Amino acid sequence: MSLVSGRELYDVIDATWPAAATSDCGPFRIRDGKAGQRVSAATVQGAFETADIAAAEDAMRALGQVSLSRYARAMRRLTGRLRRGAMRL
Repeated sequence: MSLVSGRELYDVIDATWPAAATSDCGPFRIRDGKAGQRVSAATVQGAFETADIAAAEDAMRALGQVSLSRYARAMRRLTGRLRRGAMRL
């Protein structure tokens, strides 16, 4: 028996409990979960700049959501750039 990767686990979660809608905001995948924080969390899909974080936060607020990111190994760089009081992990 082998362990699944974090990406594989997130793929399973997204397939079994999907967001109501998704959109891309630059390198961020924005999820409109309608309810539930995990479903509404944003993930980073690739390289990003600090301005991309603000744009993703604005996109989540436009949906009436709090700024929330889903932590994964690929997002470690993001955690170092989050502003205090901004997107929560």
